[in-house]
Amino acid sequence: VITLYSGETVYHEAAYIGATIRHLMMNEGYQYQDFAIIARSLDHYRGVLDVALEQYEVPYFMDTPRSVYAEPLMCLVLYALQILKSNFSSDDMFVYLKTGLAGLTPYEISLLENYTFLWNLSGKKWLKEWTANVDGFVERQQEKRLEELNQLRERAVKPLVRLQKRLKDGDGLIYAKALYQFLEELDVPSSLQNLSNQLEQMGRLDTAEQQTQLWNILMDILDQCASGLEHEALTVQRFAELLRLMILSYDVVGIPQSLDHVTVGTADRMRPAQPKVVFVIGTVQGEFPAVPSSRGVFSDLERQSLIQLGLPLSDTAQEAAIEEQHLAYAALTSASHRLYVTWHRAGL
Repeated sequence: VITLYSGETVYHEAAYIGATIRHLMMNEGYQYQDFAIIARSLDHYRGVLDVALEQYEVPYFMDTPRSVYAEPLMCLVLYALQILKSNFSSDDMFVYLKTGLAGLTPYEISLLENYTFLWNLSGKKWLKEWTANVDGFVERQQEKRLEELNQLRERAVKPLVRLQKRLKDGDGLIYAKALYQFLEELDVPSSLQNLSNQLEQMGRLDTAEQQTQLWNILMDILDQCASGLEHEALTVQRFAELLRLMILSYDVVGIPQSLDHVTVGTADRMRPAQPKVVFVIGTVQGEFPAVPSSRGVFSDLERQSLIQLGLPLSDTAQEAAIEEQHLAYAALTSASHRLYVTWHRAGL
């Protein structure tokens, strides 16, 4: 059975999908795992389709990749190297500390932040004992509070100082080992486990399980540095830039929280396991299938000629168009019982 639906807006289209799934569940005896929703891109549907599915009480798993770059673990490593490059800039220090993985509590970090702001401390002053009055320009000195503050300062900077010593005159292997030792000294694996437990208690199961993925991704990146950059002399600045680029190339996706859910994803990433009912959404000319755009220095004809000469260039627009047609064909033929083809008219 093939059904076509044209909604006035993306909201009407999303509501139709949610209502139809709910109707089929209640009246036709389907399970949620029998459904798949396939788009060429989910950009137009984020914040709309998920809301509609929740409104109709439809459990779903949306396969949306997210960059790992802004995750606390990656920020911890990148800003540790940034601190060494900036000679302990206070701005970089507090980004590093506020990842929650550097061993200090939010209250302890706030004490350090207040003191450095009060006395405008930055740079190598982090490496020297602080002696200025905790309360500012008053005659009375709180010796005990100042001592506690210096203990916090040492806890913050000592792992970084040890990392700095290990990174002198190193190659990719030495740098990778130094970063791994740095993470172990901070007891990051335990901190990630604690964070995962807290997220799980808050009901954020998807984010909780991603903490293990993030650790595995970072270990994979360090392994690549160790094997690919061994015997390659590097400065801290160069290694930090290479590490940043490698982290930017990784995405993380959620993990389904149950077996019985509707799968939502894009045509180039989804491989639905014999769904009975499929919604192919956003089927607007030029969007699904998408029209390949010609980018770069060479025209498509020049690219074809260079490929024939044996140069390893990316696919031509013609090949990309064929791939787009294949993705559309695979999506449209994946349903075994019912196929719904939908689009919205707004913006056309």
